[in-house]
Amino acid sequence: MFIYKKTDKLILGLICFFISYQAYPDSKKLNSGAFNTYAVSMYSSILDKLLLFKNDRFKVFYGGPVSRNNGQGVKWIMPIIFQDEQYKTRALYDVLFVNCDPENANGAKILFLNVSDANVKFKNLLSEDYKIFHKIISGKYSKNKYIVIRQMDFGMVHYPDIFISSLFSRCCDGDMSTMLQFLNQRFRTERAYKTIFKTKQEDIVLTEDDQRIVYEPILMKTEINNNFYSYYVTKIIIKNDNWKLYYIATKNKNYKNIATDKVLTRLDSGCVSGQIYGDDSCDCAEQLYEALKSMVENVDFSVVIHIPAHDGRGFGTALKAETEIYKIGGIGRVNEVKHPLNTIEASKLLYGQNPYDLRTYDGAATILKTINVKKVLLITDSLSKTNALIKNGIKVTRVRTNSNKPSCIKHLLAKRNSDSYYSE
Repeated sequence: MFIYKKTDKLILGLICFFISYQAYPDSKKLNSGAFNTYAVSMYSSILDKLLLFKNDRFKVFYGGPVSRNNGQGVKWIMPIIFQDEQYKTRALYDVLFVNCDPENANGAKILFLNVSDANVKFKNLLSEDYKIFHKIISGKYSKNKYIVIRQMDFGMVHYPDIFISSLFSRCCDGDMSTMLQFLNQRFRTERAYKTIFKTKQEDIVLTEDDQRIVYEPILMKTEINNNFYSYYVTKIIIKNDNWKLYYIATKNKNYKNIATDKVLTRLDSGCVSGQIYGDDSCDCAEQLYEALKSMVENVDFSVVIHIPAHDGRGFGTALKAETEIYKIGGIGRVNEVKHPLNTIEASKLLYGQNPYDLRTYDGAATILKTINVKKVLLITDSLSKTNALIKNGIKVTRVRTNSNKPSCIKHLLAKRNSDSYYSE
Protein backbone atom coordinates (compact mmCIF):
# COMPACT_ATOMS: atom_id res chain seq x y z
CA MET A 1 0.00 0.00 0.00
CA PHE A 2 1.41 3.40 -0.86
CA ILE A 3 2.07 5.97 1.85
CA TYR A 4 2.45 9.73 1.66
CA LYS A 5 3.09 12.36 4.29
CA LYS A 6 -0.24 13.77 5.40
CA THR A 7 -1.00 17.28 4.26
CA ASP A 8 -2.10 20.05 6.59
CA LYS A 9 -5.44 19.18 8.02
CA LEU A 10 -8.82 20.85 7.92
CA ILE A 11 -10.40 21.54 11.28
CA LEU A 12 -13.90 20.27 10.59
CA GLY A 13 -16.49 19.93 13.31
CA LEU A 14 -14.40 18.41 16.10
CA ILE A 15 -16.27 20.36 18.78
CA CYS A 16 -19.59 19.41 17.16
CA PHE A 17 -18.50 15.80 17.18
CA PHE A 18 -18.14 15.62 20.94
CA ILE A 19 -21.31 17.62 21.55
CA SER A 20 -23.26 15.38 19.17
CA TYR A 21 -21.80 12.22 20.64
CA GLN A 22 -23.06 13.18 24.08
CA ALA A 23 -26.40 14.40 22.79
CA TYR A 24 -27.12 11.38 20.58
CA PRO A 25 -25.33 8.36 22.06
CA ASP A 26 -27.92 5.89 20.76
CA SER A 27 -28.26 6.10 16.98
CA LYS A 28 -31.39 3.93 17.00
CA LYS A 29 -33.27 6.73 18.81
CA LEU A 30 -32.31 9.46 16.36
CA ASN A 31 -34.89 11.13 14.18
CA SER A 32 -33.95 12.01 10.61
CA GLY A 33 -32.86 15.61 11.23
CA ALA A 34 -30.81 14.83 14.32
CA PHE A 35 -29.20 11.88 12.60
CA ASN A 36 -28.02 14.04 9.69
CA THR A 37 -26.41 16.58 12.02
CA TYR A 38 -24.89 13.83 14.08
CA ALA A 39 -23.54 12.00 11.03
CA VAL A 40 -21.81 15.04 9.60
CA SER A 41 -20.10 15.98 12.84
CA MET A 42 -19.36 12.38 13.77
CA TYR A 43 -16.97 11.65 10.95
CA SER A 44 -15.69 15.06 9.85
CA SER A 45 -12.36 14.42 11.57
CA ILE A 46 -12.07 11.04 9.79
CA LEU A 47 -12.79 12.67 6.44
CA ASP A 48 -9.99 15.14 7.01
CA LYS A 49 -7.49 12.31 7.43
CA LEU A 50 -8.49 10.84 4.06
CA LEU A 51 -7.23 13.87 2.14
CA LEU A 52 -4.11 13.14 0.14
CA PHE A 53 -3.81 16.68 -1.18
CA LYS A 54 -5.72 19.96 -0.95
CA ASN A 55 -5.25 23.41 -2.35
CA ASP A 56 -8.10 25.65 -1.27
CA ARG A 57 -11.15 24.20 -3.08
CA PHE A 58 -9.26 21.49 -4.98
CA LYS A 59 -9.24 18.29 -2.94
CA VAL A 60 -7.84 14.84 -3.67
CA PHE A 61 -8.86 11.92 -1.48
CA TYR A 62 -6.59 8.96 -0.84
CA GLY A 63 -9.02 6.47 -2.34
CA GLY A 64 -8.76 2.72 -2.23
CA PRO A 65 -8.16 -0.50 -4.14
CA VAL A 66 -10.39 -2.31 -6.62
CA SER A 67 -10.04 -6.09 -6.26
CA ARG A 68 -10.12 -7.96 -9.55
CA ASN A 69 -9.61 -11.71 -9.75
CA ASN A 70 -7.94 -11.48 -13.15
CA GLY A 71 -5.62 -8.73 -11.93
CA GLN A 72 -6.32 -6.54 -14.96
CA GLY A 73 -8.06 -3.21 -15.36
CA VAL A 74 -8.76 -0.59 -12.70
CA LYS A 75 -6.76 -1.24 -9.53
CA TRP A 76 -7.26 1.95 -7.56
CA ILE A 77 -9.90 4.72 -7.36
CA MET A 78 -8.96 8.23 -6.23
CA PRO A 79 -11.84 10.76 -5.97
CA ILE A 80 -11.20 14.45 -6.75
CA ILE A 81 -13.56 17.34 -6.05
CA PHE A 82 -13.58 21.02 -6.94
CA GLN A 83 -15.66 23.17 -4.62
CA ASP A 84 -17.50 26.46 -5.04
CA GLU A 85 -17.42 29.51 -2.75
CA GLN A 86 -19.71 27.74 -0.27
CA TYR A 87 -17.44 24.66 -0.30
CA LYS A 88 -20.06 22.57 -2.09
CA THR A 89 -18.88 20.27 -4.87
CA ARG A 90 -19.12 22.00 -8.27
CA ALA A 91 -17.23 19.30 -10.21
CA LEU A 92 -16.37 15.70 -9.43
CA TYR A 93 -13.85 13.33 -11.00
CA ASP A 94 -12.66 9.78 -10.38
CA VAL A 95 -9.00 9.12 -11.07
CA LEU A 96 -8.64 5.48 -12.10
CA PHE A 97 -5.30 3.69 -12.06
CA VAL A 98 -5.49 1.04 -14.79
CA ASN A 99 -2.91 -1.73 -15.12
CA CYS A 100 -1.01 0.03 -12.34
CA ASP A 101 -1.52 1.47 -8.88
CA PRO A 102 -0.28 4.66 -7.21
CA GLU A 103 3.02 3.02 -6.28
CA ASN A 104 4.10 2.33 -9.87
CA ALA A 105 2.21 4.89 -11.97
CA ASN A 106 5.28 6.76 -13.16
CA GLY A 107 5.18 7.33 -16.90
CA ALA A 108 1.49 6.40 -17.16
CA LYS A 109 -0.52 7.94 -19.98
CA ILE A 110 -3.46 10.16 -19.01
CA LEU A 111 -6.88 9.63 -20.63
CA PHE A 112 -9.96 11.79 -20.17
CA LEU A 113 -13.40 10.16 -20.19
CA ASN A 114 -16.93 11.48 -19.75
CA VAL A 115 -19.68 8.85 -19.77
CA SER A 116 -23.25 8.71 -18.51
CA ASP A 117 -23.50 7.17 -15.04
CA ALA A 118 -26.82 5.49 -15.84
CA ASN A 119 -25.58 3.87 -19.06
CA VAL A 120 -22.49 2.60 -17.28
CA LYS A 121 -24.14 1.38 -14.10
CA PHE A 122 -26.89 -0.52 -15.93
CA LYS A 123 -24.46 -1.80 -18.59
CA ASN A 124 -26.60 -0.34 -21.36
CA LEU A 125 -25.52 -2.11 -24.54
CA LEU A 126 -27.57 0.37 -26.57
CA SER A 127 -25.16 3.14 -25.60
CA GLU A 128 -21.71 3.96 -26.88
CA ASP A 129 -20.91 5.06 -23.33
CA TYR A 130 -20.85 1.57 -21.87
CA LYS A 131 -18.98 -0.01 -24.78
CA ILE A 132 -16.16 2.54 -24.54
CA PHE A 133 -16.17 2.54 -20.76
CA HIS A 134 -15.95 -1.26 -20.46
CA LYS A 135 -12.97 -1.36 -22.78
CA ILE A 136 -11.18 1.34 -20.81
CA ILE A 137 -11.69 0.06 -17.25
CA SER A 138 -11.04 -3.59 -18.14
CA GLY A 139 -7.53 -2.67 -19.23
CA LYS A 140 -8.15 -3.59 -22.86
CA TYR A 141 -7.40 -0.13 -24.19
CA SER A 142 -3.69 -0.80 -23.77
CA LYS A 143 -1.49 -3.41 -22.12
CA ASN A 144 0.58 -0.57 -20.72
CA LYS A 145 -0.33 1.37 -17.60
CA TYR A 146 -2.60 4.38 -17.90
CA ILE A 147 -4.65 6.67 -15.70
CA VAL A 148 -8.21 7.64 -16.56
CA ILE A 149 -9.72 10.90 -15.36
CA ARG A 150 -13.45 10.29 -15.43
CA GLN A 151 -15.77 13.28 -15.21
CA MET A 152 -18.80 12.27 -13.15
CA ASP A 153 -22.39 13.35 -13.68
CA PHE A 154 -23.32 12.14 -10.20
CA GLY A 155 -21.52 11.24 -7.03
CA MET A 156 -21.16 11.58 -3.28
CA VAL A 157 -17.55 11.52 -2.13
CA HIS A 158 -18.71 12.24 1.41
CA TYR A 159 -22.05 12.65 3.13
CA PRO A 160 -24.06 14.86 2.68
CA ASP A 161 -22.34 16.68 -0.20
CA ILE A 162 -24.21 15.11 -3.12
CA PHE A 163 -23.18 16.24 -6.61
CA ILE A 164 -25.62 16.16 -9.53
CA SER A 165 -24.19 17.72 -12.69
CA SER A 166 -27.56 18.61 -14.22
CA LEU A 167 -28.25 20.81 -11.19
CA PHE A 168 -24.93 21.96 -9.81
CA SER A 169 -22.14 21.45 -12.33
CA ARG A 170 -19.79 24.35 -12.90
CA CYS A 171 -16.76 22.72 -14.47
CA CYS A 172 -13.95 25.06 -15.36
CA ASP A 173 -11.40 24.93 -18.15
CA GLY A 174 -8.69 25.01 -15.51
CA ASP A 175 -9.82 21.79 -13.83
CA MET A 176 -7.89 19.56 -16.21
CA SER A 177 -4.63 21.49 -15.95
CA THR A 178 -4.91 21.45 -12.15
CA MET A 179 -5.40 17.67 -12.09
CA LEU A 180 -2.63 17.06 -14.62
CA GLN A 181 -0.21 19.10 -12.58
CA PHE A 182 -1.10 17.15 -9.45
CA LEU A 183 -0.75 13.75 -11.14
CA ASN A 184 2.54 14.64 -12.77
CA GLN A 185 4.09 15.99 -9.60
CA ARG A 186 2.81 13.24 -7.34
CA PHE A 187 3.11 10.20 -9.59
CA ARG A 188 5.43 11.37 -12.42
CA THR A 189 2.86 10.66 -15.11
CA GLU A 190 2.89 12.05 -18.61
CA ARG A 191 2.15 15.77 -18.70
CA ALA A 192 -0.37 15.69 -21.56
CA TYR A 193 -3.73 13.93 -21.81
CA LYS A 194 -5.91 12.42 -24.51
CA THR A 195 -9.70 12.72 -24.60
CA ILE A 196 -11.15 9.29 -25.30
CA PHE A 197 -14.87 9.93 -25.22
CA LYS A 198 -17.53 12.46 -24.21
CA THR A 199 -21.08 11.27 -23.74
CA LYS A 200 -23.92 12.41 -25.97
CA GLN A 201 -26.51 11.35 -23.41
CA GLU A 202 -28.81 14.21 -22.43
CA ASP A 203 -31.14 14.32 -19.45
CA ILE A 204 -34.53 15.51 -20.70
CA VAL A 205 -36.84 16.87 -18.01
CA LEU A 206 -40.32 15.39 -18.26
CA THR A 207 -41.94 17.16 -15.31
CA GLU A 208 -40.79 19.39 -12.47
CA ASP A 209 -42.45 20.90 -9.42
CA ASP A 210 -41.28 22.15 -6.02
CA GLN A 211 -40.78 18.58 -4.79
CA ARG A 212 -39.18 16.60 -7.61
CA ILE A 213 -37.75 16.47 -11.10
CA VAL A 214 -38.71 13.54 -13.33
CA TYR A 215 -36.65 12.83 -16.45
CA GLU A 216 -37.52 11.10 -19.70
CA PRO A 217 -37.14 7.30 -19.34
CA ILE A 218 -34.10 5.70 -21.01
CA LEU A 219 -34.35 2.36 -22.78
CA MET A 220 -31.72 -0.07 -21.49
CA LYS A 221 -30.47 -3.39 -22.79
CA THR A 222 -28.32 -5.44 -20.44
CA GLU A 223 -26.62 -8.81 -20.77
CA ILE A 224 -27.13 -10.91 -17.65
CA ASN A 225 -25.94 -14.52 -17.46
CA ASN A 226 -25.58 -14.67 -21.26
CA ASN A 227 -29.15 -13.49 -21.85
CA PHE A 228 -30.36 -10.04 -22.90
CA TYR A 229 -32.94 -8.01 -20.98
CA SER A 230 -34.60 -4.76 -22.02
CA TYR A 231 -36.29 -2.32 -19.64
CA TYR A 232 -36.63 1.40 -18.91
CA VAL A 233 -34.85 3.52 -16.31
CA THR A 234 -36.45 6.75 -15.10
CA LYS A 235 -34.27 9.24 -13.25
CA ILE A 236 -35.96 11.15 -10.41
CA ILE A 237 -34.56 13.86 -8.15
CA ILE A 238 -36.45 14.34 -4.87
CA LYS A 239 -35.35 17.81 -3.84
CA ASN A 240 -35.79 17.58 -0.07
CA ASP A 241 -34.66 13.98 0.29
CA ASN A 242 -31.40 12.96 2.00
CA TRP A 243 -30.21 11.01 -1.04
CA LYS A 244 -31.67 13.21 -3.79
CA LEU A 245 -31.29 10.92 -6.83
CA TYR A 246 -33.21 7.72 -7.61
CA TYR A 247 -33.24 5.46 -10.67
CA ILE A 248 -36.53 3.60 -11.17
CA ALA A 249 -36.25 0.53 -13.40
CA THR A 250 -39.44 -1.01 -14.83
CA LYS A 251 -40.37 -3.21 -17.79
CA ASN A 252 -42.63 -0.54 -19.25
CA LYS A 253 -41.83 3.04 -20.14
CA ASN A 254 -44.46 4.40 -17.77
CA TYR A 255 -43.32 3.49 -14.26
CA LYS A 256 -46.67 4.66 -12.88
CA ASN A 257 -48.54 1.60 -14.15
CA ILE A 258 -51.28 0.46 -11.82
CA ALA A 259 -49.60 -1.80 -9.29
CA THR A 260 -50.69 -5.35 -8.61
CA ASP A 261 -51.49 -6.69 -5.15
CA LYS A 262 -47.90 -7.69 -4.41
CA VAL A 263 -45.13 -5.98 -6.37
CA LEU A 264 -41.74 -7.64 -6.75
CA THR A 265 -39.41 -4.91 -5.49
CA ARG A 266 -35.73 -4.33 -4.97
CA LEU A 267 -34.30 -1.32 -3.09
CA ASP A 268 -30.77 -1.28 -4.43
CA SER A 269 -27.94 0.67 -2.82
CA GLY A 270 -25.30 2.26 -5.03
CA CYS A 271 -21.77 0.89 -5.00
CA VAL A 272 -19.20 2.78 -7.08
CA SER A 273 -16.40 0.22 -6.84
CA GLY A 274 -18.59 -2.82 -7.50
CA GLN A 275 -21.32 -1.63 -9.85
CA ILE A 276 -19.20 0.75 -11.91
CA TYR A 277 -15.60 -0.47 -11.70
CA GLY A 278 -16.12 -4.22 -11.32
CA ASP A 279 -14.77 -4.84 -7.82
CA ASP A 280 -14.92 -8.56 -7.04
CA SER A 281 -14.84 -8.10 -3.26
CA CYS A 282 -18.58 -7.40 -3.06
CA ASP A 283 -21.76 -8.69 -4.69
CA CYS A 284 -23.43 -5.30 -5.22
CA ALA A 285 -23.34 -5.51 -9.02
CA GLU A 286 -24.62 -9.07 -9.06
CA GLN A 287 -27.53 -8.21 -6.77
CA LEU A 288 -28.52 -5.29 -9.01
CA TYR A 289 -28.46 -7.35 -12.20
CA GLU A 290 -30.23 -10.35 -10.65
CA ALA A 291 -32.96 -7.98 -9.50
CA LEU A 292 -33.25 -6.51 -12.99
CA LYS A 293 -33.47 -10.01 -14.43
CA SER A 294 -36.23 -10.98 -11.99
CA MET A 295 -38.04 -7.74 -12.73
CA VAL A 296 -38.13 -8.34 -16.48
CA GLU A 297 -39.10 -12.00 -16.12
CA ASN A 298 -41.90 -11.32 -13.64
CA VAL A 299 -45.31 -11.44 -15.30
CA ASP A 300 -46.76 -8.70 -13.10
CA PHE A 301 -45.65 -5.15 -12.48
CA SER A 302 -42.28 -5.06 -10.69
CA VAL A 303 -39.74 -2.38 -9.90
CA VAL A 304 -36.10 -1.85 -8.97
CA ILE A 305 -35.36 1.41 -7.14
CA HIS A 306 -31.65 2.16 -7.26
CA ILE A 307 -30.22 4.73 -4.82
CA PRO A 308 -26.75 5.82 -6.04
CA ALA A 309 -25.84 7.96 -2.99
CA HIS A 310 -25.99 4.91 -0.72
CA ASP A 311 -22.39 4.06 -1.63
CA GLY A 312 -20.39 3.07 1.43
CA ARG A 313 -23.59 2.50 3.45
CA GLY A 314 -24.37 6.17 2.91
CA PHE A 315 -21.00 7.60 3.99
CA GLY A 316 -19.77 8.09 0.44
CA THR A 317 -16.96 6.91 -1.80
CA ALA A 318 -13.99 8.42 0.05
CA LEU A 319 -14.74 6.70 3.36
CA LYS A 320 -15.86 3.48 1.70
CA ALA A 321 -12.52 3.36 -0.16
CA GLU A 322 -10.63 3.44 3.15
CA THR A 323 -12.50 0.36 4.36
CA GLU A 324 -11.55 -1.43 1.14
CA ILE A 325 -7.92 -1.16 2.26
CA TYR A 326 -8.80 -2.83 5.54
CA LYS A 327 -10.58 -5.63 3.70
CA ILE A 328 -7.37 -6.69 1.96
CA GLY A 329 -5.04 -5.70 4.78
CA GLY A 330 -2.51 -2.88 4.61
CA ILE A 331 -1.81 0.71 5.56
CA GLY A 332 -4.66 3.15 5.13
CA ARG A 333 -4.81 6.82 5.97
CA VAL A 334 -6.50 6.21 9.32
CA ASN A 335 -5.51 2.69 10.39
CA GLU A 336 -2.99 -0.03 9.61
CA VAL A 337 -4.42 -3.52 9.25
CA LYS A 338 -2.15 -6.55 9.44
CA HIS A 339 -4.80 -9.13 8.55
CA PRO A 340 -7.75 -8.76 6.14
CA LEU A 341 -11.05 -7.80 7.75
CA ASN A 342 -14.58 -8.46 6.61
CA THR A 343 -16.87 -5.61 5.58
CA ILE A 344 -18.47 -5.16 9.02
CA GLU A 345 -15.14 -5.31 10.87
CA ALA A 346 -13.63 -2.80 8.43
CA SER A 347 -16.48 -0.34 8.92
CA LYS A 348 -16.41 -0.64 12.71
CA LEU A 349 -12.65 -0.09 12.73
CA LEU A 350 -13.04 3.17 10.82
CA TYR A 351 -16.07 4.52 12.70
CA GLY A 352 -15.43 3.10 16.16
CA GLN A 353 -18.53 2.93 18.33
CA ASN A 354 -20.44 5.25 16.01
CA PRO A 355 -23.04 4.07 13.45
CA TYR A 356 -21.53 2.45 10.37
CA ASP A 357 -24.69 2.62 8.25
CA LEU A 358 -26.37 5.95 7.46
CA ARG A 359 -28.83 4.70 4.84
CA THR A 360 -32.52 5.53 5.06
CA TYR A 361 -35.33 4.44 2.73
CA ASP A 362 -38.10 7.00 3.22
CA GLY A 363 -37.60 8.36 -0.31
CA ALA A 364 -37.94 4.90 -1.81
CA ALA A 365 -41.07 4.29 0.22
CA THR A 366 -42.51 7.59 -1.02
CA ILE A 367 -41.88 6.52 -4.63
CA LEU A 368 -43.65 3.20 -4.04
CA LYS A 369 -46.67 4.89 -2.47
CA THR A 370 -46.76 7.42 -5.32
CA ILE A 371 -47.26 4.57 -7.79
CA ASN A 372 -49.92 2.99 -5.55
CA VAL A 373 -47.81 0.14 -4.19
CA LYS A 374 -49.17 -1.09 -0.87
CA LYS A 375 -47.71 -4.59 -0.68
CA VAL A 376 -44.30 -5.74 -1.87
CA LEU A 377 -42.34 -8.90 -2.34
CA LEU A 378 -39.05 -7.33 -1.26
CA ILE A 379 -35.84 -8.89 -2.58
CA THR A 380 -33.47 -8.24 0.29
CA ASP A 381 -31.18 -9.60 2.98
CA SER A 382 -31.44 -6.35 4.95
CA LEU A 383 -33.68 -6.00 7.98
CA SER A 384 -33.34 -2.21 7.71
CA LYS A 385 -35.02 -2.13 4.30
CA THR A 386 -37.88 -4.32 5.45
CA ASN A 387 -38.45 -2.29 8.62
CA ALA A 388 -38.28 1.02 6.74
CA LEU A 389 -41.07 0.07 4.35
CA ILE A 390 -43.23 -1.33 7.14
CA LYS A 391 -42.73 1.92 9.09
CA ASN A 392 -44.00 3.77 6.01
CA GLY A 393 -47.19 1.71 5.87
CA ILE A 394 -46.17 -0.77 3.17
CA LYS A 395 -46.76 -4.46 3.80
CA VAL A 396 -43.65 -6.56 3.16
CA THR A 397 -43.04 -10.18 2.30
CA ARG A 398 -39.32 -10.80 2.19
CA VAL A 399 -37.71 -12.67 -0.72
CA ARG A 400 -34.12 -13.64 0.02
CA THR A 401 -31.41 -12.75 -2.47
CA ASN A 402 -29.44 -15.35 -4.35
CA SER A 403 -26.05 -13.97 -3.33
CA ASN A 404 -23.36 -16.64 -3.38
CA LYS A 405 -20.49 -14.99 -5.26
CA PRO A 406 -17.35 -17.09 -4.54
CA SER A 407 -14.96 -14.12 -4.37
CA CYS A 408 -16.85 -12.47 -1.51
CA ILE A 409 -18.12 -15.30 0.69
CA LYS A 410 -16.43 -13.70 3.71
CA HIS A 411 -18.23 -10.45 2.90
CA LEU A 412 -21.61 -12.20 2.70
CA LEU A 413 -21.11 -14.21 5.90
CA ALA A 414 -20.20 -11.05 7.80
CA LYS A 415 -23.46 -9.39 6.78
CA ARG A 416 -25.54 -12.44 7.64
CA ASN A 417 -23.94 -12.63 11.07
CA SER A 418 -24.65 -8.97 11.87
CA ASP A 419 -27.73 -7.60 13.60
CA SER A 420 -28.78 -5.56 10.52
CA TYR A 421 -29.26 -8.52 8.17
CA TYR A 422 -31.24 -11.73 7.94
CA SER A 423 -29.19 -14.73 9.00
CA GLU A 424 -30.31 -16.75 5.98
